Amino acid sequence: MARFVFGLESVLEQRKREERVLQGELATSLQAQIEIEAEIARIEQELQTEQGGIRQSLVGALDVQRLLSYRRYLAARAVDVGRLGQKLSEAKLGVEAARRKLIEASRRRKSLESLREKQQQGFIAEVERREAINADEVATQMAYAQLQANPVSPTAA
Repeated sequence: MARFVFGLESVLEQRKREERVLQGELATSLQAQIEIEAEIARIEQELQTEQGGIRQSLVGALDVQRLLSYRRYLAARAVDVGRLGQKLSEAKLGVEAARRKLIEASRRRKSLESLREKQQQGFIAEVERREAINADEVATQMAYAQLQANPVSPTAA
């Protein structure tokens, strides 16, 4: 029996490899975004803890040095959070760009797979058509051979 060969198989394999690479890039971008979000959450938790400590120090004698130190700490952390917020925005843009590239690569691969399926179905239909023609030819030859072996006289019918 004939075997189906898709002429663009190498192109399809290249598109699958490209899609896998883009999946890796998307995963890397998502990981960077998650790490930035975790850093922001860590800083926010740190600020909450420090705020609790400063509240306790407000009971009793007021330590001005500690309050000034806390204000400088808050200002530095605000700068850090702002910087991380900017990095997070850039990371989200990177994730979205990677996602769009992956979707496009997936679309290109699926279009080739669809073409391969259509060609394969056409190939199978052609093989089945040829087999039906061959089966008809064999049946005709067998009927003819049987007719030659047992001739029917016109008066017998």
